[in-house]
Amino acid sequence: MRRLWISGAVLLSCILGVGSGWFLWQSEGNTRAPSAGSDVLQDEGVAEMSRYENGKYGFSFSHPASYTVTEMKDTGADIVLIRDAFGNALQVAISPFDEPIATLTPERVRRDLPELVMKDVQEIVIDGMTPALSFIDPGKGLGATREAWFVSAGSLYQLSTYADSPSLLDGVLSSWQFK
Repeated sequence: MRRLWISGAVLLSCILGVGSGWFLWQSEGNTRAPSAGSDVLQDEGVAEMSRYENGKYGFSFSHPASYTVTEMKDTGADIVLIRDAFGNALQVAISPFDEPIATLTPERVRRDLPELVMKDVQEIVIDGMTPALSFIDPGKGLGATREAWFVSAGSLYQLSTYADSPSLLDGVLSSWQFK
């Protein structure tokens, strides 16, 4: 049986991949706005939203139209990166998960990732039916992140953004739909 520690390796790969992407993006002269922690979706205006659809996994969500969406393949995971020109970003990592569980619990995560610090853990629901965990990871190196993790149809979904920019994650989660 595949264990959640694989998702930890995927998460580490994703962090390294995003870090590399961040370095390349920064070298192009892009910087994160100092006030990026303010209400990202509110700043963008509700009327200027776009819809992202993923045919492979059968989900969709809304995001500010000024954000770009990039799909990437990483070792063992598919990545969807949503970002703007100011460094506001959200990463969705999707990896195989073959355990027969419908609800991911903090205890289940800690069993395979005991070093992961999970603060402000909340149980939330995606698309009116999919249970998820939302938490803050104080992190190291890249800083604190706000996370939402859930399992659906044999895949583990790990959404990550800056802890001081929660509105992008909130907007994506509130508009998330499975087909």
